[in-house]
Amino acid sequence: MFKSEVQKKANHYKSNTNFYKSAIFFLAKEWDSTLVYAMKCLNVSSNDSVISNYAHYFRGYSFKQKGLFGESQKEFNLISSNFEFDFIVKKRLGEIALEKNEFKAAIAYLSPLSKLDEKQYAFFSQSSVFQNLGICYLHLNEFAKAEPYLLECIRLRQLQKDTLDLIGAYGNIATLYYEQYKDNLAIPYFEKAYQLSKKLKILNLNKTPPLIWPLLRKIVKTSKGH
Repeated sequence: MFKSEVQKKANHYKSNTNFYKSAIFFLAKEWDSTLVYAMKCLNVSSNDSVISNYAHYFRGYSFKQKGLFGESQKEFNLISSNFEFDFIVKKRLGEIALEKNEFKAAIAYLSPLSKLDEKQYAFFSQSSVFQNLGICYLHLNEFAKAEPYLLECIRLRQLQKDTLDLIGAYGNIATLYYEQYKDNLAIPYFEKAYQLSKKLKILNLNKTPPLIWPLLRKIVKTSKGH
């Protein structure tokens, strides 16, 4: 959905060469070119709030994709609060805070996003918000707060029927219980994650979320012992 909005804006401002090119490179996932033309756009069209907000977003997202989280954060923070997709900006800032292990900051960004209108969730995965909130509380050892978010993430991902994402959701809730020595609750979810991983043949491809691996290893050992 957001990509289609970017395309619309690119077409609307096609006469602004730098903005148009930055948008097209953004859609093509050519991050270096996006950064260059978005900067050129800001140097020339900084008085147009619509263009400058999008240009900062393009740069913020490009830096994020390149793993330059500090630079990404700076760009996202330059976007005005009246940007029509401010809720997406907050999600990106929450993701960056999580990457930087700034869990309380991530929660502050992400918590309001768990209560958006359905039409806003068309622009990003609702389940990822619940997952990230759960992971933040998990890292803070606030297990009682983590649990409902992680369970809701599972519910949403079961509806989405995305197997890889569901593996992560099962793994996260299994980790939550495992950290509390509740193996009787952890193992069933761990088994589900393991069976889906075997189905996709990804156990050795490092595609499952890091939190899942201690439990996956435990199940693999158990399975080999039978």
